[in-house]
Order: sequence, then C-alpha cells, then structure tokens
Amino acid sequence: MEPTKEEARIIKTYLTTLRNKVLQHINSLELQGIDLTTESLSQAVFGLDQENHSLVELFEYHNERMKSLVGIYFAIIRYKRYVVTLGKVEAFIKKHFKKNDISIDELELN
Repeated sequence: MEPTKEEARIIKTYLTTLRNKVLQHINSLELQGIDLTTESLSQAVFGLDQENHSLVELFEYHNERMKSLVGIYFAIIRYKRYVVTLGKVEAFIKKHFKKNDISIDELELN
C-alpha cells in the first residue's frame, strides 16, 4: 500500500529532522572527545542513560577543554574570561539558590 502524498511528506520531514539530529549529535560527540559508536550515538540521539550533570560541573568541563585549546584555537584571555564567568555563576547560584551547584534539570529556561 502506497502512502498518500501527505503521508509521504510527513515521513520525509520526520526523516530529515532525524538525520539533522543525528548529524548534530555526531558533531557534539566529536567535540566532547567521545568515541563515536552506535551505542554512544543512540544514547545521545534518544537520550538513553544520560547522566544528570550540574551547571558548575559542565562549566568546569568546558573551561578545561578551553584551557587545552589555548594557543591552538583560543587566546589565553578568552580562557581567563571563562574562569571569571564561572566564579560569577557560582556566586549567583549561592545567592539565589542557597547552594554551591545546581542540576541542569532544575534550571528553568524561560
């Protein structure tokens, strides 16, 4: 049984969206230095076994990656700005949330 033109359009749109999502996650995994395997890709695309990370933890991870790229892709001043920004983020969390760190899942994106 052949799909209707409308069904075919919907399927094509879904597959295009899924393809773009897969490509986006491939780039993300490569940037994070995670080996690209069918397991790591399916976990990223479908959200399987995702760890619950905190904001400060992710910021520190980002800063370590930036530090390793100083002189290659980034100037030292850019890295130092991120270190200062992390300090400001930590102060904000302490003031407004009364704790040292906050889970990404707790953040409300408004």
